[in-house]
Amino acid sequence: MDSHTSKLGTDFKQVLDCLNLQQLVDGPTHKKGHTLDLVITDSIPLTDLHIYDIGTSDHQAVNIKIPQSSQFSKPKRHITFRNIKNIDPASFTQHLQLLSSPPSSSVSDLIDYYNNSLSHILDTHAPLKSRTVTFTRPAPWYTTKLRDMKRSGRVLERACKTSDLTVHKLAYREHQRSYAKALTTARLEHYSTIINNNPGNSKKLFSTIKHLLQPQISSYYTPSVTNCNQFLDFFTTKIDQIRSSLSFPNTSIYDIPKTPVGQLSEFSLTTQQEVEKIIRISKPSTCSLDPIPSPLLKNFNSSISPLITKIINLSLKSGNVPTSLKTALIKPLLKKPTLDPEPLPNYRPISNLPFISKLLEKVISSQLHNHLKANSLYEKFQSGFRPSHSTETALIRVTSDLLMASDSGSTSLLILLDLSAAFDTIDHSILLHRLQHHIGLSGTALHWFHSYLTDRTEYVALGDTKSRPHKVTCGVPQGSVLGPTLFTIYMLPLGCVVSRHGINFHCYADDTQLYLKISPSGPPSVTVTRLSSCLEEIEAWMSQNFLQLNGSKTEAIQTGTPQQLRSSPITSISLFVKVNPGAA
Repeated sequence: MDSHTSKLGTDFKQVLDCLNLQQLVDGPTHKKGHTLDLVITDSIPLTDLHIYDIGTSDHQAVNIKIPQSSQFSKPKRHITFRNIKNIDPASFTQHLQLLSSPPSSSVSDLIDYYNNSLSHILDTHAPLKSRTVTFTRPAPWYTTKLRDMKRSGRVLERACKTSDLTVHKLAYREHQRSYAKALTTARLEHYSTIINNNPGNSKKLFSTIKHLLQPQISSYYTPSVTNCNQFLDFFTTKIDQIRSSLSFPNTSIYDIPKTPVGQLSEFSLTTQQEVEKIIRISKPSTCSLDPIPSPLLKNFNSSISPLITKIINLSLKSGNVPTSLKTALIKPLLKKPTLDPEPLPNYRPISNLPFISKLLEKVISSQLHNHLKANSLYEKFQSGFRPSHSTETALIRVTSDLLMASDSGSTSLLILLDLSAAFDTIDHSILLHRLQHHIGLSGTALHWFHSYLTDRTEYVALGDTKSRPHKVTCGVPQGSVLGPTLFTIYMLPLGCVVSRHGINFHCYADDTQLYLKISPSGPPSVTVTRLSSCLEEIEAWMSQNFLQLNGSKTEAIQTGTPQQLRSSPITSISLFVKVNPGAA
């Protein structure tokens, strides 16, 4: 900036003039006598600007006074909280043990008693408080030793500025190097300890790595009723548009009911020991629908479990699910961290349900799984939401088949199908039909699922604000325990559709992979025709079942060795997919 012959410097000054900005530093800020450090302002009055050498850099410090409060101050927010840590365990347990359910209560009355009583006890021992706090980014690895080192560094910095002695400058510079090294070491040791202590806990390892590699994204939308209603309208309108664009279901050759091997007419009552075990191993997730925080409930498991057991058993026996357990709090979740947080289509609705609702669903899910397994009712090639199955089993199966085809001299055609809002468009009548005629549910068990699916409500929440309530008429809640299993039951007839065409397939939740060998001795057009015919039937079945294929995310890949792909290339398949070549 100090050179009058520099074209870049002249151009930069012209840009500042065009923007009505002023550069205030008029002296050298570098040890070689050049002005490299600038202070640029538009209308903020700055005073007492002076330049001095702090001895720790080639650049000199530029000191200014700003009459206004700093815009870089830590943000503050108003929070409400309960001092859970100060609860007296003995007194809290005594109050819980006094709980006794009202005589001859319905399950709805019992759940109301549960919610009101626990809320009252919590208010007594940990009343709700409000406070304005300064928001700081959590750093669990930042120790007391590091805090003391930072404080010592400030002392050396002040001594350096006051005396301007070389010895103080050297001491300050050396201390800052040590402090930076200590910060790196502390952070490294903290996360190394977490990784070393969880060698077999893939969930913990994944969350740790995700935390390190993907910074937390702050919410783009501020909490307000308007924004909550905007999200609710978007989610509900999307579902309505998908369903209205599809044909209504009718008697179909694709969905011929089969007679189940075994019948399930009622659920077995659970025990207090089983409920306590489920509570103990459950993730302590909680939301505003819970009368007390889930971690607190887990701490006083044995005192609360008798009442919870009675609620669950009464629901199983009567075949009714209380309305309060069918209310979902929707949290909009960005589909991928790299997506633009402004467009609403980049969000998916995640349902937060009461903790006791999840406990009830886990009891049902366990008995439903035993029935499906005992009668071999699971889809053989479905790896999603099943014990002893995972993305790994799906990947191993498909990859193994593709490699075996390549070893035999054939290429393979792999179709990756994707659905739009699959969980949200499920038709309740069709699902109940599948539960009855495909799975063998009847009596109280079938009535329980009818009660579970009907009269559901939801609302969107951002912070402490929420939208208007909305009645749910289709779909299963994402974030529930039973939702994934019910979806796999809903998709059971699809396997018959694909198998009828002699095409291999494998599913993981709502993702379906179709693949078949292309013999080098025969024309590829025969294989393509067979696959296209299968895709047309799949699309028809999906439409009749209120499911929409997402053409923009559906892909086709031809696999094989480079030589095999060159000898029998396929460029496209009729319907909606284009083929991408890929080497095995």
